[in-house]
Amino acid sequence: MTRVTVAMLSAVVAGLMLVPGSVSAKAAMITVSDSLGDTAVNYDYTAYEPRIIWGDNTQISEAGYFDMTLFWFGLKAKSYTFGMELAADLPQEGDPLPPSVGLVQYMLWLDKDSWDWYEDDLTLFMVVLQYDGASYSAALLDYPSHEVIMPLPFTVNGARFEVEFSSDSIDNTPAFWLFPSVLAYCGQGASYWWMDIADPNTAPGQEFNSIPWPSPEL
Repeated sequence: MTRVTVAMLSAVVAGLMLVPGSVSAKAAMITVSDSLGDTAVNYDYTAYEPRIIWGDNTQISEAGYFDMTLFWFGLKAKSYTFGMELAADLPQEGDPLPPSVGLVQYMLWLDKDSWDWYEDDLTLFMVVLQYDGASYSAALLDYPSHEVIMPLPFTVNGARFEVEFSSDSIDNTPAFWLFPSVLAYCGQGASYWWMDIADPNTAPGQEFNSIPWPSPEL
């Protein structure tokens, strides 16, 4: 399955806040750990076994913020929260990216079924925080058009970030599959690397690298 994302997003409106809905819902949160040091894993699509293809001494591996170590997703009232912890602090605005990298995206795919590397047309929406070497932005994207539906509020704090979006913004879809990932784009082009994806067999009900929402344990 080829997943191509928009390289540039609309600027985030400063101070944008999500308005909670009038219908209350039970707060729910899942937290999933991810392996340290698995930057730019290349998977054997038959056996689903990871193969490390980026050396430990490269600038990409040493940067640390391409390596996801924790992922969380939660719902409170009608507000979703998507967050990650990376192996090192995220860049401060204005900090350059490693050579040959023009853009890094912290992406959450919202899919209608688990992704097994062969199926297509599974994605419903994409939630993304991105950094282009100058500034951050976050947005909700439509699929398959890849058009920005709306900018989203976000926070970046050291090695962690969070992005918020409302259930209304995804048409109040009651259930879906989560596919968290980190992508790095080459220069200003559309070519990209999968830097990190969710480890298999780390969350209740997980299939391949996809995590069900709501979690069967909630």
